[in-house]
Amino acid sequence: MLASAERLARVHQEVLMAGGTHVTPVNSIAAANAVLSAEWRGAPSIPDLPKDHVTSCCVHRMAQKKMACVAFECDGVPVTMAVAAADDVNLPAGPTLNLGGVTYHVQSHAGINMVMNVRGGRWVCLMAKLPVDRLAELASTLRF
Repeated sequence: MLASAERLARVHQEVLMAGGTHVTPVNSIAAANAVLSAEWRGAPSIPDLPKDHVTSCCVHRMAQKKMACVAFECDGVPVTMAVAAADDVNLPAGPTLNLGGVTYHVQSHAGINMVMNVRGGRWVCLMAKLPVDRLAELASTLRF
């Protein structure tokens, strides 16, 4: 599947919708991983956040592929972290940002910024109405 800005912005909005059709409330990454693995056998595990303030999780299907999503807050702003098998996602062509030796692919749509990269066999994307630099900073703190 192509990780297009428009598709990912739509996923972000769906994940954050209160009472979304397939969103499960959770309060930790451990709880999210348990829910996600029960729903999707072989789901890639969600990396740990430095501060665990997760609100919900779900599995999204795009182009016959799946991605696990977790919602949390950073600086009082809702953020979605999407994780998929690296082989299932085609990174978009476009600008990149290098932080601490890690290259992040960057895109935006409808005011939602996204940073994504591949680590540990997983494609990881953070999406929010936060500056790209802040999202990359947050991505650099993920623990795999």
